[in-house]
Amino acid sequence: MRYISTALAACGLALTLGIGSGTGTPAAHADVLFTNLGAGSSYNTGVANGGGSDLAIGFTVTGTGTFTLTSLELPISKIGTPGAFTTFSLASVGAGNVPGASLGTLGTFAISPPFNDSVPLSVFDVSAAGVTVTGGSSYFLVENAGPSSAIAINLNNIGAMGLTFRSSDAQPWAFLSDYDTSAVRINGTPTSVTGAVPEPSEWLAMGMAGTSVMGLMVRARSRRGKGSKSNAV
Repeated sequence: MRYISTALAACGLALTLGIGSGTGTPAAHADVLFTNLGAGSSYNTGVANGGGSDLAIGFTVTGTGTFTLTSLELPISKIGTPGAFTTFSLASVGAGNVPGASLGTLGTFAISPPFNDSVPLSVFDVSAAGVTVTGGSSYFLVENAGPSSAIAINLNNIGAMGLTFRSSDAQPWAFLSDYDTSAVRINGTPTSVTGAVPEPSEWLAMGMAGTSVMGLMVRARSRRGKGSKSNAV
């Protein structure tokens, strides 16, 4: 009985570790949920959207399941005054494909120089916001520059068109029909995965647990057999 209890404890340990449970563990690395950057994270260094107006950049999430947004990467090309800042938020797609209801603020960030049309991508950590998106669904990334900040986001250089809107002084959103989409890469980590396949390490752990259980059962059976022979004598 002691060996059988040990075997059951081993099985319980495997279940506690989530082995073979069919529920995926969030990946340790961020997935690219959307990008329209060119090769080598390139973008259009000569043309930008914004310059004092709020921007709403439409995008569709790749992948399946739900994801928590972790970071934004954008080419910020100019600034109006020192100490400028901007706020990013997520919005739904409303009626008429315009930015709809806010789904959460991603954060407010100081924008630091230098600024020109060839700066590296600015990276904004938005993981603390805990905002989630669903694979296959469409959203707007809204950029709301602070007063006199005059922030502009360069366009992509691969000809990717999409829903990009502009608003000045709280006016209704205006569709930028003659522009490519502003360049952006949006990253996130999975929060749920349907029908996840165990990782190789999980398969190994399951195999080791199964081998241990089988060994314990054989030893228990062997001891019971020896005990029967001793009683017969």
